[in-house]
Amino acid sequence: APATIIAAAAAVVFVALGTTLGVVLARGGDDSGTTTIAPPAASEPAQPAEEATPEPTAPAIPAANTVLVVGSTEVAPITETAYAKFREVQQNVAVSVDATTTEDGLNRLCRGEADVAGASFQLDPGFLEDPTCADRVVGFEVAHHTLPIVVHPENDWLGCLTLNQVRRLWDAGSTITRWNQIDPSYPDEPINFVGPARDSVQSQVFFSTVNEASDRSRDYRETDLNGVANTVAGDRFAIGFLDYPTYETFGERLRGVEIDGGQGCVEPNQVTAGTGFYIPLCKPLFIYVHKDSLREPATAAFMEYYLENGIEIAFDAHYVPRSEATVQENLSTLRSLTEGVGPVTA
Repeated sequence: APATIIAAAAAVVFVALGTTLGVVLARGGDDSGTTTIAPPAASEPAQPAEEATPEPTAPAIPAANTVLVVGSTEVAPITETAYAKFREVQQNVAVSVDATTTEDGLNRLCRGEADVAGASFQLDPGFLEDPTCADRVVGFEVAHHTLPIVVHPENDWLGCLTLNQVRRLWDAGSTITRWNQIDPSYPDEPINFVGPARDSVQSQVFFSTVNEASDRSRDYRETDLNGVANTVAGDRFAIGFLDYPTYETFGERLRGVEIDGGQGCVEPNQVTAGTGFYIPLCKPLFIYVHKDSLREPATAAFMEYYLENGIEIAFDAHYVPRSEATVQENLSTLRSLTEGVGPVTA
């Protein structure tokens, strides 16, 4: 793995012994606090404070056991979820995730500045600084990012939306505020827009896909993913978007809106989400690994765990997992490149 300097910030825990020592901290109304120290009561002599037992210091992880991951912010949550699970079983490896863009990540990977790069689209040698790098890296499809548009099940008027209609609904400066503005036959009732927070991966991907800019959107109520689902499930005049795992969890309490991305109306379901047919709000996501890095035990071990547990990892990160067949194909490719690599050592 490329040499990486990891700066670790030690957490310091302060233990207040105010009751024993009779220390009272009182802050006044200005910026400079006032500290008052009250003497212990005569009837209860102060007891000497016990010396704190120093916390054991965790051994530093050697640079050789550090895996540097760069690339797409859309893929980063999957990789971060993989590492959170991986470190429960392997504490001698550190994984650093630096999320930027697909292009930046792949070019850094090619320059030998990283071991792994997340990619929101399949590698095309044409956009690489060094097109020959495509032969030095290997890619794995790890998930689909699917973002269903949802309404209340009793909303029986909204059928299929064209991509242009979706843009008109959610674009910045949209003047559509009532259902009959979409179609005169729809109810003359206000549309209650709801979605994930603007700085969430889901919103950034949704607006980048629909409006071609992650920060270009109309005003809407921002909440977490479960909040979006609960809002729509309780309001027949609401419309929102969320991730596929939450949509699937809420089942019949939500209705997925059909989208016509140019090839006919498609509803969000397990088939269309898993195959990427819910266009354009569904697309495959990849990770690319430098083949030289796969000869390093730390990278080989992390990628083995990442791909072997890919279904659980993707779902827990709120993405659509790949099929078991894809998981096995990924593992077969990986193991052919890591054959003979030894275990991670402390």
